[in-house]
Amino acid sequence: GQFSTGYYNDEEAVELAKRIAALKSCWPVEQWGAFGEDSIGVLAHYSEQVARIRNELRKRKLFSVSVERVLNVQ
Repeated sequence: GQFSTGYYNDEEAVELAKRIAALKSCWPVEQWGAFGEDSIGVLAHYSEQVARIRNELRKRKLFSVSVERVLNVQ
């Protein structure tokens, strides 16, 4: 339903984490300064998807990326 929290997509969570990790690995520190993973925010509609994205980010040691439900930031 409208307030369901259970949908998830593992492939999306993995792909998102891979792209953020790739961004960090090719970040031009000399030109732009240190990579600030705490300045990245990810929004997902379902809490289960938020949990899976956070898990994938942790696997890649991206602990400071903010991942929240859309309803939490409106």
